[in-house]
Amino acid sequence: MTTELKVFIMSWNMGNATPTGLEVVFKSNSIENYGLVCIGLQESTYKSDQPDCVAEQLNEIIDKALGPKFVQVEYCRRAQLQMFIFAEKSVRGSITNIEKQVENTGFLHVFPNKGGLLCTFTMSGTKLAFLSCHLTAHEGVKHCKQRNDSIIEILGGARTMDSRFDVSEQSHHMFWMGDMNYRTTYSTVVPKSKSTKSISPSSTPSPKEEIPTSVDDVDLQDDDDSDDDKSDCVDDRSEQMLSTYKMIQEEDWNTILDHDELNREIREERVLNGFTALQPQFPPTFKRVRNVGIPLSNSLAAGNGRKWNLNSTDEVQTFYDKKRIPSFTDRVLFKSMSIYAANLSNDFFNSCEDVDSSDHKPVIAGFTIQLNQPAEDNIKVYNGLIQKDKGNKKMSPSDITSSSLMKKKYTLELVLSDLKGFNLAEMDSQMFGGGSDPFIVVTLDPPSLLLNDEKKYKKSLIKDGVVSSVIKHNLNPSWGEETMTINIASIDIDNLSKYCNLVISLWDEDKVSANDLIGMFNLPFKDIIDYYDSNKGTTQGMVFNKQLRNNSELAGTFSGCISLNGNLEAIRQQFHDMDKKVNLQDEVNAYENFSSQNGCNCVVN
Repeated sequence: MTTELKVFIMSWNMGNATPTGLEVVFKSNSIENYGLVCIGLQESTYKSDQPDCVAEQLNEIIDKALGPKFVQVEYCRRAQLQMFIFAEKSVRGSITNIEKQVENTGFLHVFPNKGGLLCTFTMSGTKLAFLSCHLTAHEGVKHCKQRNDSIIEILGGARTMDSRFDVSEQSHHMFWMGDMNYRTTYSTVVPKSKSTKSISPSSTPSPKEEIPTSVDDVDLQDDDDSDDDKSDCVDDRSEQMLSTYKMIQEEDWNTILDHDELNREIREERVLNGFTALQPQFPPTFKRVRNVGIPLSNSLAAGNGRKWNLNSTDEVQTFYDKKRIPSFTDRVLFKSMSIYAANLSNDFFNSCEDVDSSDHKPVIAGFTIQLNQPAEDNIKVYNGLIQKDKGNKKMSPSDITSSSLMKKKYTLELVLSDLKGFNLAEMDSQMFGGGSDPFIVVTLDPPSLLLNDEKKYKKSLIKDGVVSSVIKHNLNPSWGEETMTINIASIDIDNLSKYCNLVISLWDEDKVSANDLIGMFNLPFKDIIDYYDSNKGTTQGMVFNKQLRNNSELAGTFSGCISLNGNLEAIRQQFHDMDKKVNLQDEVNAYENFSSQNGCNCVVN
């Protein structure tokens, strides 16, 4: 069973001016058709008769513009960054597990003029994440590198859900928005990849930071008009400006995007790996002249294909500040866990020319999500559900994983072998010889499906997972003949394919401090089943080779072979036979008689 959810996203750098035009934006985009609305704001303080109440005034403005159909789900603020999440009243009750976090990336990594706001929650079994950010300003490769590093820092510091991993690897769908400040550039100089130790939480995560809902209105706005380092740019800057104006006048958005820093950094895998950046098909949103907007063309209906009324480059210049090359700084990105990728679609991505109080134009995007019921409500778990010492009552997943009677009954066994890492990130300080001391941890999503008789722990961080041996000081480790056995508390093949992932992570063992995450990836159970369905009768396991990621940064690759113990069709038939037993007595009889029956060879002995 799935439910369709419409999501509306808006990102706007308000330029520290009183906001105008929000009602028009929401009305013209039929906001009443959406179930979720997320609004991320930057430079969102402004002069007011009641300066201490600006946040409350802005909240009231947005609430009034949305109308009575919506109720606020969450609000995050850090200085001039604000994020509002609203839901239609009829769906608010399906939202649970709400968490929020912030990460400052401003001056000294303390000032909140730059950073990110994160909110995550579960909606009808679908884990959603919304992140609004404001990154380092200015043109030049040095500042582009700072933006990349800030993204890594935000993902490393703003942790919700399982704090061992960044939120982009855990959420089913994540939406990233904000004034990201990536510029149009004609330079051939690019940032170096981050070579220092990746940001990773400590083994015992620190308590969630209390997020204030009000702060002193300190002026932390960037002086983006300042002349900064452009030593990596070509000499003739005026030619660059005129070339960009010409592209705008001709609505040649794709050529401008060929010079877009964000697209380049994602394409060259330096940051935001796994994310998709929506591609603007509208005039660059920065740096704009205030109180004017580019008008729509009256001749669009006549068939000339022009959407905007721009007749010359001279006219284009009247809408842009001549100190900056026009750029798509305001962006929306998304990422879906591969098993759920088909459940998300982008409906539109537009700018709002009628909103003219700022030197940025707002951007808006619409998405459609097919929500699924919780995995635990769909995957049928028979292992250990009926036990006499439990009074013939059904047991919870926590009872199953802790039960001594869970063995050898209606479980799947997966075996990982030929495990190797390549070009792993170096986690240890050069002071101690550099390198990494990697070991592997395999868990499941949902975690309650993992049966692990020998719960191995690596300090306080690694628990409820299957853990390998440690290979000392090696960035290209091989575990040789060592295997890892994963027991799954279900033989519900079809629903496991829909909802289950293996979560494989590599860690650096540290004797004197916390173990550090090198990188991780999700391996959909569906990939394993599809392999065996496509290679019926095979005795060979599925070979995989996956990129490791940490805070959206590449951290090496990991390969191996994964084998299913048992015949897939026999397992499906066994599940079908058991699924027909719908009442408690049938389950009890099945449990008592199982040892005398001829089961399939998926049973672990």
